[in-house]
Amino acid sequence: MPAPCSNSGSFPRLTTGGRRFALRGRQRENGFTLLEVVAAMIVAVVLGVIVTGGFLMSQKMAASGRIRTQARVILQRNIDLALSIPFTGVSTPPSLELTVGQSLPGVPFNDPTLPPPSQVGQVPLLVSSNDGAPLVTGTLWRHCEELDNPDKAVIHRITFTVRYDYLGSAQEISLTTLRSRDDQ
Repeated sequence: MPAPCSNSGSFPRLTTGGRRFALRGRQRENGFTLLEVVAAMIVAVVLGVIVTGGFLMSQKMAASGRIRTQARVILQRNIDLALSIPFTGVSTPPSLELTVGQSLPGVPFNDPTLPPPSQVGQVPLLVSSNDGAPLVTGTLWRHCEELDNPDKAVIHRITFTVRYDYLGSAQEISLTTLRSRDDQ
């Protein structure tokens, strides 16, 4: 049975089995308070949002890099083709025909190394790994003009451009080369 309460101290104390417990103030028990748990949850949620946002941003940047690389591959392949095909006074290949009266980017151009597209100049830039369907397509443009020079040689400046939209933003990549006739 507990001892009777004594009014000799600043506040009453209870004694049970040799232990004293203060009625005002309590001893610290093991565990966390509700406030500590809520604060820890808020910190965890904020960190989770930051990490997830960073992960998503890195995925978008990686996809954008893959698309730009594919566009450069298509451009370089067409530049290489324009430099390697025969170009004489008798035969002018389609990639070296002048685009008279056209400003840059020129005219849509079908990549001869790809299957015929459904639209003129359409090239696949990002393809689904599941079924091979194009996820991002661009348009290949060709601009070819003859350059004046003191030797009166036939020199063409050929510019290939790929234009595409990715994440609501218009993108454009171009490569330019010069080519003279083989028979001069």
